[in-house]
Order: sequence, then structure tokens, then C-alpha cells
Amino acid sequence: MEIIQSITSVPWSNLFYTAREVFVFFDILLVVGIVFFTFRALSLRPKFRVFRTHFDRRISLKGDEGLKKRWREIIKKSSSQPPQSYSLAIIEADTFVDSLLLRIGLEGKTMKEKLDQLDTEELATLNTLWRVHRIRNMLVHTPGFTLSESQALEVLQGYEAFLKELEIV
Repeated sequence: MEIIQSITSVPWSNLFYTAREVFVFFDILLVVGIVFFTFRALSLRPKFRVFRTHFDRRISLKGDEGLKKRWREIIKKSSSQPPQSYSLAIIEADTFVDSLLLRIGLEGKTMKEKLDQLDTEELATLNTLWRVHRIRNMLVHTPGFTLSESQALEVLQGYEAFLKELEIV
């Protein structure tokens, strides 16, 4: 009997209201935490610019005869006075591709900044483009760096593969 009397003598309504207030407080903390960490996670995620969002600009480049003509001129120059002409053609090809990336809508001061916005799911020739751009940088920034004729042609073919993927050439 004493047990029943001790149970019934407990102020259950006060305990219920106190427990409810504690749980409401924890619910509010949980909601605030979820909102805080959601915004924190969004601020930390990489900012991808999807290449496919620039589809209209890609189509506008597709039939541009001026771009095809410019590429043919670069290739033609490469065979004019080897080996210097290969170096100049590679530099011109890199500048040409850089300007195309700008026209497509990729932002950045350098080609590296533009290429960082892409991934291989968006652009199958991205790794090739990175490789030939690095060779171009070595050509420009490393004294005494030279390429054989076959290496230079391979670099130009790398740029051309990118242009073919964009359906420019």
C-alpha cells in the first residue's frame, strides 16, 4: 500500500510539464542545429559549373566557320617552319581553346581556373586537355624545353580532340 501511496503522491502533472519543456527545448536545439549545419555544409561544397548548362552556347559554336578556319590556320602554321612553328602552333592552339572556354561561359583568368570547373563526366577529353595544356606551360615557362615533331603533333591532336568533342572541327 505504501508503494501505491508514494506513486500517487508524486505530482505527475508537474513532472509532465517539466519533461515537455525539456523536450521542446531539445527540439528547438535540434532544428537550429540542422539549419546551421545545412548552411555550413552548403558553404563548404565545391561550386561546380555544369558544362551542360552552357548547351546553347556550345550549339552556337558548332557551325561557326570562323572557328574552323582559325583552327585550320593554326594547323597550317605548324607545318610552315618546323620546329619553331610547332611551338607557336601549340601556344596559339592553347589560346584558341582558352577563348572558346570563355565563349562557352566558363569564368576565370587562367585556363586552369576554367578547366577546374569541369569534370570528365561533362567533358571526355578533359584529361587530354589538361595534359596538352601542361605541355604548353612547360614550353612557355621552361627554358630550353623542346618537343620532337611527333610530340608536337600529338599535342595538337589533343587540342583537336577537344574541338571535335565540341563539334567545332
